[in-house]
Amino acid sequence: MSVLQDVQELQETRKEHELRLAKLEKLMEASILDTQQLKLEMRLFRDEMLAFKDEMHAFKDEMKDFKDEMRTFKDEMLAFKNEMRTFKDEMLAFKDEMLAFKDEMRTFKNEMNRRWGELANKMGTLVEDIVYPGLPFALKRRFDLEVDI
Repeated sequence: MSVLQDVQELQETRKEHELRLAKLEKLMEASILDTQQLKLEMRLFRDEMLAFKDEMHAFKDEMKDFKDEMRTFKDEMLAFKNEMRTFKDEMLAFKDEMLAFKDEMRTFKNEMNRRWGELANKMGTLVEDIVYPGLPFALKRRFDLEVDI
C-alpha cells in the first residue's frame, strides 16, 4: 500500500501543482495585461506631457512677447511723460511771457494816455493862447465878419 499511497500522494501533489500552475498562468496573464495597460497609460501620459510641454513653451513665448510689449509701452509712456513735462515747462514760460507782455502793454497804455493828455493840454493851450485871440482878426480878414470875444 505504500506504493499505492505514494502514487496517490504524487497524483494529489501533481493536481496541486497543476492548480498552482494554472493560478500562476492566470496571474501571469493578468500581470501581462496589467503591464500592457500600464504601457498604454504611460504612452498616453507621455503624449499628454509632451503636449503640455509644448503648451508651456507656447505660453512662455507669449509671456515673453507680452513682457516685451509692456516694456515698449512703459518706454513710450516715459517718453510721453517727458514730452508732457517739456510742454508744461514751455507753457509756463509762455504764461510768464504773456504776463510780462500784459504788464508792458498796461504800462504802454498808461504812458500813451498820459501823452494824449499832455497833447490835449498843449492843443488847448495852443487854441487858448494863439488861435482864440487871433480868431476875430482872421474872421474879419477872411470873411469880413466882426466877432466880439
